[in-house]
Parts: sequence; structure tokens; C-alpha cells
Amino acid sequence: IMDELMEGCIWIYNSKHQGLIGTSCLYQQGFLVTDEKGNTAAFLKELYLDSTAPQLSMKRNLSGVTTDDSYIYVEGYTEAGAALTCNGQEVELTGSYFSYKQPLSYGKNEIQVVAKDIAGNETRYTAAVKRPFWSMKFLKWIILGAAAVVLIIIETTVLVRGKRRSRR
Repeated sequence: IMDELMEGCIWIYNSKHQGLIGTSCLYQQGFLVTDEKGNTAAFLKELYLDSTAPQLSMKRNLSGVTTDDSYIYVEGYTEAGAALTCNGQEVELTGSYFSYKQPLSYGKNEIQVVAKDIAGNETRYTAAVKRPFWSMKFLKWIILGAAAVVLIIIETTVLVRGKRRSRR
């Protein structure tokens, strides 16, 4: 077996100078193969080491959002070739952009978006979105329902009194 030869490495630091966030390296590895008859062949194989997580940008920060709707749109961008999931559901990409309609239940909803590249590196985004049970939409229907019941009671009372007066 031939020695490993490092062709080139790119060391990737984040913009806030908080340290190394990944490396991308190209290696060439030589192999010498001999069969039972003594025939020998040499092979050179290029290996690419990728430890950099894929880019994941959200259109808006969903953390702490409160909504009366039964869904929320999770939108953003990830790098080409990355696989994307939202709460475990595969999300379709259109030219590296995504827009996913995430259903919400009442109460606190945890939303987790994961971008994973072919090397298995992951970038995660997590947010908590709240959908209150007693929302203004719900309260509006209760008030309208109560007003309808009051109107029916008033109409019935007026109708009954009118019939009693007409009998006298």
C-alpha cells in the first residue's frame, strides 16, 4: 500500500471568529494490488473529506411565534444537494429553496428543521410555536353564538307576549 498524499485542505471558520466549524480536504490514496499469479496493478483513488455542515437559512425566526392558525409556513434556503426534513417529514426543495406547511396542534409545537448533506453532516434549526386554545378567532365565534342565542330568546319572548295580548 502506498502512502497517503494530502492534495489540499480548506479550513473553514465562522464569521464571528469563534473557531473552526469544518474542513474540506482532498486526499489521494494509492493502492497496490497483487493476485495469486504475482500480477501487480496500482490504483490511485481520490478521497474527499467533508466535515462542514450544510448551510440552512430560515426566512424568518419562528421561535416564540404565537398564531391562531392551524398551520405555519416553514420557509428558507439550504445548500444544493442537501436533504431537508421538518419534524421528520421530507421537504421538497425548489432550487435549494423550501416552503413547507407545518400543521399545528393547540398548545406548544416544537418545529425542527434538519438539512443533511451527502457526507452525513447536519445543520439543525429548532423553534417553539404556540397555538393557544382560547384565541380571538375562537372567542369571536363564542360571542356570535351567544348573541344569536340572546336574539332567539328575545324574539321568542316577544312572539309569546304578542300571542297572549292578541287572545285578550
